[in-house]
Formats: sequence, structure tokens, C-alpha cells
Amino acid sequence: MNRISLFTLCFAVAAFAAFFAIVVMGARQPDSIAGWLVESLGWFYGVTIYGTGSFALLVAIAQLRRSCSPASTACLIPLAFIPAFVGVIGLLHNYIYMNRLIASSPSYPKHDALAYGHAFGLTPLLVGMCFTTVAFAILSFSLLHRSLKDEREPT
Repeated sequence: MNRISLFTLCFAVAAFAAFFAIVVMGARQPDSIAGWLVESLGWFYGVTIYGTGSFALLVAIAQLRRSCSPASTACLIPLAFIPAFVGVIGLLHNYIYMNRLIASSPSYPKHDALAYGHAFGLTPLLVGMCFTTVAFAILSFSLLHRSLKDEREPT
């Protein structure tokens, strides 16, 4: 098996194992931050954001290890934003669901329930932005390193 594909497989298994470890910790202690994360992300956005986030990190780390041109590194920067885009979709989905609940209820919700709903809705975006920030920082460092390396080499 190719070394890159073995690395990809191990990285994907590790990313999903990390999410399921958070799920187990959240199930054991529902009042903890892990419980909050699992409850607010849900299975679909949890797996999707962690999957796209692990893919973005894998691409960034693989690009950092390879000696490629700055242009090929710059072409991979949009891949770092995929987890944030999935987080935005999760944010919109949660807000549509929350507004539908508010519209169908006979009375206006209390302020603490409304704040809980807003915090609940922002969690997919926050988790997606965490993955995006790390992947973007790695790709930016790689791009800077390759650009400076190309400037120092004599032509």
C-alpha cells in the first residue's frame, strides 16, 4: 500500500476516533463541555465537520511535508475553508429550526432559552472555524516557507 494512502487512512481513523471519544465523554457527563459539543453538533454535523476538518488538516500537513511550488500550495488554500462552510450550513440549519420552533410556539420563549438556542446554533460554526484556522495557518506557513526558499535559490 502506498505510504500516502496508509497515512491518509490512519489519519481518517484517528479523526473519527477522536470524535467518537468526544461522543463517549459527552454521554458519560452530559453537563460537561463534551456533552454540550455532542448535543449541539449532532451526529450529522459532528461527523461532517470532523471529517472535512481532518481532510483539510491532512492536505495541509501533506503539503507541508512535500517540496512543491508555491503555486500548488496556494491552490490548496480553498480546501482549508471547507469545514467553515459546513459550519455555516449547520449554523443556518440550526437557526431555521430555532425560528420554526419559536413561530410554532404559543408564547415567546424566555430569555435564557433564547440564549441557549443561539449558543446551540453557533457551535457548528465555531468547530468548523477551529479546523479551518489550523489548516489555513499550516498552509500559509508552507506557502511562506516555499516562497522564501525560492527567493534564496540562485537562478
